[in-house]
Amino acid sequence: MKIVKEPTYKKDIVDSLGRFDERQNGFSRGRVDPSRSKYDRMHDRSVENIHRKVPGKTVLDHALWVSARTVDYVLRQTQMAREGTALFNQNLKLESCNPGEMSRIIKRVARWLGADRVGIAEVLTLPYACRKTGATSINVSRLLGVLGLGAFPGKNIDWIFPIFQAIYPSSFKMSNGLEVGICNANIILHPAPTLLSLGRIEYSQGDFYLYKEGFTPSIEKVIDALDREIASIFKALGFPSKSSKEIFEKRYEKSWDEQFNMMRKIGSKGPFDVKTRYITEDVPVGMVLISSIGKMLGIPTPTFDSVIHLCGVVNDENYWRSGRTLVTLGLEGMNSETLKGFLREGYDYLAKDL
Repeated sequence: MKIVKEPTYKKDIVDSLGRFDERQNGFSRGRVDPSRSKYDRMHDRSVENIHRKVPGKTVLDHALWVSARTVDYVLRQTQMAREGTALFNQNLKLESCNPGEMSRIIKRVARWLGADRVGIAEVLTLPYACRKTGATSINVSRLLGVLGLGAFPGKNIDWIFPIFQAIYPSSFKMSNGLEVGICNANIILHPAPTLLSLGRIEYSQGDFYLYKEGFTPSIEKVIDALDREIASIFKALGFPSKSSKEIFEKRYEKSWDEQFNMMRKIGSKGPFDVKTRYITEDVPVGMVLISSIGKMLGIPTPTFDSVIHLCGVVNDENYWRSGRTLVTLGLEGMNSETLKGFLREGYDYLAKDL
């Protein structure tokens, strides 16, 4: 970065610059164009493809397409003095969910934009608690405590962390991206209490507060069992974190009981039915992955397995098949030592064994 006296792209400006109107975006046009037919069909087809998981048209593909389109349209290929061929949309199709391929695409775009060094990191949670309150409004209720950050490969955290900490001073290092992914407290806080409260949720028809009503002494025993199982996995992988509860207390700088007493007072209303993201996201993305890691390490996870199975029953969904596992992440066949080395060194570690 450097300070310049005038825009470096001045040579490319040949007329007045009009403000880009977001209403001209295809998805937006479908809401402002009286006919709406063309854009509605485009929107509906895109959503259908995402739900059907059509190859090349998944959520990740769409996100990459939008990113590439921005590079192509806004930066006008090489007019911003970038060297090399512009990145066109069709060159960025994600052929699989392999994280290595995703990493390479992100780095390729970043370097085309002029970055000298590219790092990939994961944050433990969003910085804020947010809820959608209307078609065009949200409510940001509170900050979500201290943020943990882990990189992939983990060795990069030493140079990535100071950059992140300059934006979020109250943050701390974690050993790698996987530790961040499975330390998210939502994995033990959301699915089990929601599952065990479904009678009340369905009977109340929307008048339910999970943090006020769902964390009874008996349900907290289930949470403790989940925490013990995940703590065994942390220990086997050599993570500094002792348990999800410990990380939770570190984030909020309060004891578990102190923080929960506050959350019981300010917790949002809901969930409202069995299709809540507390199950449809946290089970396949979080719980299934932890169960998969447990199987690889030979560590029993009976409480995780029970919750996964029953959530699948009530939602008519096989989360073992649709969820995130070591296989879907391209990490099958590793033992604990290989996985530790991979998380620390990245793909260079695997290349040593070739």
